[in-house]
Amino acid sequence: MEAPLVFAVLILASLAVYARFARPIADPHIVVVNTQVGNGSGSGAQAAEHTLQQIALAHPNALLIFPESVIPDWSAMHDARWASTFAQLNTQHTGILIGTTIPIPNTQANRNVLLSRGFTEHLSYVQRVPIPLGMWQLGESRRGFPLSLRFPAAIRVWNRRAGVLLCYEQMTFWPAVESMARSPELLIAPSNLYWAWDTSIPAIQHLASQDWADLWAIPLYEARNL
Repeated sequence: MEAPLVFAVLILASLAVYARFARPIADPHIVVVNTQVGNGSGSGAQAAEHTLQQIALAHPNALLIFPESVIPDWSAMHDARWASTFAQLNTQHTGILIGTTIPIPNTQANRNVLLSRGFTEHLSYVQRVPIPLGMWQLGESRRGFPLSLRFPAAIRVWNRRAGVLLCYEQMTFWPAVESMARSPELLIAPSNLYWAWDTSIPAIQHLASQDWADLWAIPLYEARNL
């Protein structure tokens, strides 16, 4: 069979598959919260946190997904400040995933994470591949946001396996394939795009995330801070 004919057959087969494809129905108990809080720092940071708490408390029997870096950094002070909210969330069966950063002990480095709190497993998804140059430097592990390749590519949320692609990971091949190789039942894609809201970057990340979800035929839950 000649190359043009093979190419035509492949295109027709792809179109046939695409025409029959139907995206999975999203779980109504999983709520994506898009925000507009800038970089989340400054004098309005505590007010923004209070708003997040009120949003979470308004959704009983639900899992809420907040964007990347919606709280710039997480510390013991935040654990104390959120303690009563976490207790209420647990009582009303509300789980939350919060995008934030946590310090790496005895260094000046941090990790970009998605904290799981409230009525769900208490764990953290760690971003494996931060933005090169902007967040991590080759060979640097004590400053910025180092590569974290040894951390899991998927997490369990409400007893379901969730693939996570945190911001830059949505547009890179290896993290996505590693997450999808874990046979996730859903894809969570948080991002912080306040710095690029007027560019094509948000649209590009959305298309990349949707393509990965469609390829594995799983629902996409995309939370963005613009």
